[in-house]
Amino acid sequence: RAIVRARVERDDRSTLVELELNPGKANRARINRGAVPRAREVLGILRTVLFAPEDLDLVKGDPSDRRRFLDDLLVLRAPRLAGVRADYERVLKQRNALLKTAFLAKRSGGADMRTLDVWDSHLAQTGAELLAARLGLVEELLPFAQVAYREVSKGQGELGLVYKSSLG
Repeated sequence: RAIVRARVERDDRSTLVELELNPGKANRARINRGAVPRAREVLGILRTVLFAPEDLDLVKGDPSDRRRFLDDLLVLRAPRLAGVRADYERVLKQRNALLKTAFLAKRSGGADMRTLDVWDSHLAQTGAELLAARLGLVEELLPFAQVAYREVSKGQGELGLVYKSSLG
């Protein structure tokens, strides 16, 4: 168990924030020594930025890491997209399994590719929905990211966010 305690001074007000981190159990939070029903109620009181080594994966890592980050954020904001994401991943697996089976069957003389068009259609449909949601999310995040960047850079330049798809 770990306890993180911080006193925040803002606008001539002092606020004590305490977080109790309990491995395997629910974490607890307190504001000014009073329990809060949900730990997320402390969000925004103490503004912090934490950079961990794995955060560099977002910048330096594989594009799939960035897509996964956006998709995780999308699902947090719109839980129905969890279904779209799961459908996309399921269809992609099925389509890839069909292609692998067809490749192996081709060696032995016959490959059945009749269902590939169906899988391609489903993949295009769910992929388009995910892509549109990612593009929309990046567009929605831009003004917030620009404000945050201006604050930390003290007005030294502008920030841009671009989602580049291999589709062009």
